Amino acid sequence: MTKIPQNNLNATVEIGKSGLTKQVIEEIKNQLKKNKTVKVNLRSSAYEGGGAGRKDLAKEVVEETGAKNHKLVGKKLTLFYQ
Repeated sequence: MTKIPQNNLNATVEIGKSGLTKQVIEEIKNQLKKNKTVKVNLRSSAYEGGGAGRKDLAKEVVEETGAKNHKLVGKKLTLFYQ
C-alpha cells in the first residue's frame, strides 16, 4: 500500500449539500490526473447517518473517480491515483 502524505495537503474539493455531482466528480478526476493526490472535505450536509454515511459517501467517491487508494480520517478524504 502506498503511503499518502495527507497531513501536508489542504482540501481542494468540498462535497456539501448538493452531494456528489457530475461537476464534483470531474473536478476530482482532473485534480487526480494533475496532482496524483487530492484531499476532499466531506461536509455533514452531504450525507446522513454519521460515520456510516460518511464511509458510504467516501466509497462512492472512490468508485466514481477511479482513485487507486484512499484514506478517510474524520471528514477529510484523501484520494491517491497511481
